[in-house]
Amino acid sequence: MYWYSIGQIYDDKLDRVIDEKMYLEKVRKYKAPQIEIIDEIKRNEKAEQCFYVTPNMVLNLAARVRDIFESSELDKKRGLLNLVF
Repeated sequence: MYWYSIGQIYDDKLDRVIDEKMYLEKVRKYKAPQIEIIDEIKRNEKAEQCFYVTPNMVLNLAARVRDIFESSELDKKRGLLNLVF
């Protein structure tokens, strides 16, 4: 939809149906939603990456928790138990 609209207003500019100022205003109008969508996609990609990284870190920690617990000092053991419970 947006590309067609931008293409159409470009044709209107070339055909001198609209002037340069009107052309630039319309391009900005049609580009703004595209920029917002691109920004939202980037935010979603970052959130998706966090969604997979965080559980992976938790699973790795869970797999090593016994070794970590046994090799830790008493205050670290308390901290780990407080975190879990």
